[in-house]
Amino acid sequence: MTYAKANPGKLNFASSGAGAPQRMAMELFKQIAGVNIVHVAYRGSGPAMTDLVGGQVETMTETVPAAISFIKSGQLRPLAVLTPQRVSMLPDIPTAEEQGFSGFNVSSLFGVMAPAGTPAPIVAKINKALTTALAKDDAKAQLLQQGVYADALDVEASKARLNAEIEQWAKVIREGGITVN
Repeated sequence: MTYAKANPGKLNFASSGAGAPQRMAMELFKQIAGVNIVHVAYRGSGPAMTDLVGGQVETMTETVPAAISFIKSGQLRPLAVLTPQRVSMLPDIPTAEEQGFSGFNVSSLFGVMAPAGTPAPIVAKINKALTTALAKDDAKAQLLQQGVYADALDVEASKARLNAEIEQWAKVIREGGITVN
Protein backbone atom coordinates (compact mmCIF):
# COMPACT_ATOMS: atom_id res chain seq x y z
CA MET A 1 0.00 0.00 0.00
CA THR A 2 2.86 2.34 0.81
CA TYR A 3 4.29 1.83 -2.69
CA ALA A 4 0.93 2.43 -4.37
CA LYS A 5 0.43 5.69 -2.47
CA ALA A 6 3.98 6.88 -3.16
CA ASN A 7 3.81 5.94 -6.85
CA PRO A 8 0.39 6.91 -8.22
CA GLY A 9 -0.38 5.39 -11.60
CA LYS A 10 2.62 3.05 -11.64
CA LEU A 11 0.74 -0.10 -10.61
CA ASN A 12 -2.03 -1.67 -12.64
CA PHE A 13 -4.91 -4.05 -12.14
CA ALA A 14 -6.63 -6.43 -14.50
CA SER A 15 -10.34 -6.96 -14.88
CA SER A 16 -12.53 -9.08 -17.09
CA GLY A 17 -13.86 -5.98 -18.84
CA ALA A 18 -14.58 -2.27 -18.58
CA GLY A 19 -17.90 -2.64 -16.77
CA ALA A 20 -17.18 -5.94 -15.02
CA PRO A 21 -17.87 -6.55 -11.32
CA GLN A 22 -14.18 -7.30 -10.81
CA ARG A 23 -13.34 -3.81 -12.02
CA MET A 24 -15.99 -2.24 -9.82
CA ALA A 25 -14.60 -4.04 -6.77
CA MET A 26 -11.12 -2.69 -7.47
CA GLU A 27 -12.48 0.80 -8.13
CA LEU A 28 -14.18 0.67 -4.72
CA PHE A 29 -10.87 -0.42 -3.20
CA LYS A 30 -9.04 2.46 -4.91
CA GLN A 31 -11.54 4.93 -3.49
CA ILE A 32 -11.44 3.52 0.04
CA ALA A 33 -7.63 3.14 0.08
CA GLY A 34 -6.96 6.43 -1.67
CA VAL A 35 -4.65 4.97 -4.31
CA ASN A 36 -4.28 5.47 -8.04
CA ILE A 37 -3.91 2.10 -9.74
CA VAL A 38 -4.42 1.88 -13.52
CA HIS A 39 -7.18 -0.31 -14.92
CA VAL A 40 -6.34 -2.79 -17.70
CA ALA A 41 -9.48 -4.27 -19.27
CA TYR A 42 -9.37 -7.78 -20.71
CA ARG A 43 -11.90 -9.77 -22.69
CA GLY A 44 -12.80 -12.09 -19.86
CA SER A 45 -11.41 -13.33 -16.59
CA GLY A 46 -9.34 -16.09 -18.20
CA PRO A 47 -6.97 -13.80 -20.11
CA ALA A 48 -6.81 -11.40 -17.16
CA MET A 49 -5.94 -14.21 -14.76
CA THR A 50 -3.32 -15.56 -17.19
CA ASP A 51 -1.57 -12.19 -17.29
CA LEU A 52 -1.79 -11.82 -13.50
CA VAL A 53 -0.17 -15.22 -12.99
CA GLY A 54 2.40 -14.33 -15.66
CA GLY A 55 3.28 -11.02 -13.99
CA GLN A 56 2.06 -8.70 -16.76
CA VAL A 57 -0.29 -6.98 -14.27
CA GLU A 58 0.23 -6.49 -10.56
CA THR A 59 -3.17 -7.25 -9.10
CA MET A 60 -6.78 -8.21 -9.73
CA THR A 61 -9.97 -8.90 -7.86
CA GLU A 62 -11.70 -12.16 -8.71
CA THR A 63 -14.21 -14.54 -7.24
CA VAL A 64 -12.79 -17.16 -4.92
CA PRO A 65 -14.05 -20.12 -7.00
CA ALA A 66 -12.35 -18.70 -10.12
CA ALA A 67 -9.05 -18.07 -8.32
CA ILE A 68 -8.88 -20.96 -5.85
CA SER A 69 -6.88 -23.36 -8.06
CA PHE A 70 -4.22 -20.68 -8.66
CA ILE A 71 -4.11 -19.95 -4.93
CA LYS A 72 -3.79 -23.63 -3.99
CA SER A 73 -1.04 -24.15 -6.57
CA GLY A 74 0.91 -21.20 -5.17
CA GLN A 75 0.66 -19.17 -8.38
CA LEU A 76 -1.38 -16.44 -6.68
CA ARG A 77 -1.28 -14.99 -3.19
CA PRO A 78 -4.59 -13.70 -1.90
CA LEU A 79 -4.27 -10.41 -0.05
CA ALA A 80 -7.79 -9.93 1.30
CA VAL A 81 -11.39 -10.95 0.89
CA LEU A 82 -13.80 -8.11 0.22
CA THR A 83 -16.79 -9.49 2.09
CA PRO A 84 -17.68 -8.39 5.63
CA GLN A 85 -16.66 -11.80 7.00
CA ARG A 86 -13.90 -14.25 6.13
CA VAL A 87 -14.60 -16.84 3.45
CA SER A 88 -14.70 -20.51 4.42
CA MET A 89 -12.71 -21.53 1.32
CA LEU A 90 -9.87 -19.23 2.49
CA PRO A 91 -10.23 -19.10 6.28
CA ASP A 92 -6.74 -17.68 6.89
CA ILE A 93 -7.17 -14.72 4.57
CA PRO A 94 -8.29 -11.60 6.42
CA THR A 95 -11.01 -9.29 5.22
CA ALA A 96 -10.17 -5.84 3.90
CA GLU A 97 -11.98 -4.48 6.96
CA GLU A 98 -9.65 -6.45 9.26
CA GLN A 99 -6.75 -4.78 7.46
CA GLY A 100 -8.08 -1.29 8.09
CA PHE A 101 -10.15 -0.67 4.95
CA SER A 102 -13.69 -0.17 6.12
CA GLY A 103 -16.64 0.00 3.79
CA PHE A 104 -16.30 -3.24 1.88
CA ASN A 105 -19.21 -5.47 1.06
CA VAL A 106 -18.42 -6.88 -2.34
CA SER A 107 -20.30 -10.05 -3.08
CA SER A 108 -22.37 -11.42 -5.90
CA LEU A 109 -26.06 -10.90 -5.48
CA PHE A 110 -28.47 -13.42 -6.93
CA GLY A 111 -32.19 -12.85 -6.74
CA VAL A 112 -35.40 -14.27 -8.04
CA MET A 113 -37.66 -11.71 -9.63
CA ALA A 114 -41.20 -11.65 -10.94
CA PRO A 115 -42.87 -9.28 -13.38
CA ALA A 116 -44.20 -6.02 -11.95
CA GLY A 117 -47.82 -6.47 -11.00
CA THR A 118 -47.47 -10.08 -9.87
CA PRO A 119 -50.04 -10.51 -7.10
CA ALA A 120 -48.53 -10.23 -3.60
CA PRO A 121 -49.80 -13.67 -2.47
CA ILE A 122 -47.94 -15.32 -5.37
CA VAL A 123 -44.76 -13.39 -4.60
CA ALA A 124 -45.06 -14.37 -0.93
CA LYS A 125 -45.57 -18.03 -1.84
CA ILE A 126 -42.48 -18.06 -4.09
CA ASN A 127 -40.43 -16.23 -1.46
CA LYS A 128 -41.48 -18.70 1.25
CA ALA A 129 -40.56 -21.69 -0.93
CA LEU A 130 -37.13 -20.22 -1.73
CA THR A 131 -36.47 -19.23 1.87
CA THR A 132 -37.39 -22.73 3.06
CA ALA A 133 -35.18 -24.38 0.44
CA LEU A 134 -32.18 -22.14 1.18
CA ALA A 135 -32.49 -22.76 4.92
CA LYS A 136 -31.82 -26.50 4.50
CA ASP A 137 -28.37 -27.61 5.60
CA ASP A 138 -27.75 -29.71 2.49
CA ALA A 139 -28.63 -26.80 0.19
CA LYS A 140 -26.34 -24.48 2.16
CA ALA A 141 -23.52 -27.05 1.99
CA GLN A 142 -23.87 -27.53 -1.77
CA LEU A 143 -23.85 -23.79 -2.39
CA LEU A 144 -20.91 -23.27 -0.05
CA GLN A 145 -18.84 -25.77 -2.06
CA GLN A 146 -19.22 -23.31 -4.94
CA GLY A 147 -18.31 -20.31 -2.79
CA VAL A 148 -21.92 -19.17 -2.43
CA TYR A 149 -23.35 -18.09 0.91
CA ALA A 150 -27.12 -18.39 1.00
CA ASP A 151 -28.77 -15.41 2.63
CA ALA A 152 -32.48 -15.89 2.09
CA LEU A 153 -34.27 -12.58 2.46
CA ASP A 154 -37.91 -11.69 2.57
CA VAL A 155 -39.31 -9.46 -0.18
CA GLU A 156 -38.77 -6.17 1.67
CA ALA A 157 -35.24 -7.09 2.76
CA SER A 158 -34.48 -8.11 -0.84
CA LYS A 159 -35.65 -4.73 -2.12
CA ALA A 160 -33.56 -2.95 0.50
CA ARG A 161 -30.45 -4.99 -0.38
CA LEU A 162 -30.91 -4.36 -4.10
CA ASN A 163 -31.36 -0.63 -3.53
CA ALA A 164 -28.25 -0.53 -1.32
CA GLU A 165 -26.26 -2.29 -4.07
CA ILE A 166 -27.50 0.20 -6.67
CA GLU A 167 -26.52 3.13 -4.44
CA GLN A 168 -23.08 1.71 -3.63
CA TRP A 169 -22.11 1.00 -7.22
CA ALA A 170 -23.63 4.19 -8.63
CA LYS A 171 -21.45 6.13 -6.19
CA VAL A 172 -18.34 4.16 -7.19
CA ILE A 173 -19.07 4.81 -10.87
CA ARG A 174 -19.74 8.53 -10.33
CA GLU A 175 -16.76 9.16 -8.07
CA GLY A 176 -14.44 7.11 -10.27
CA GLY A 177 -15.61 8.75 -13.49
CA ILE A 178 -16.05 5.25 -14.89
CA THR A 179 -17.31 4.65 -18.40
CA VAL A 180 -17.41 1.48 -20.45
CA ASN A 181 -15.49 3.09 -23.30
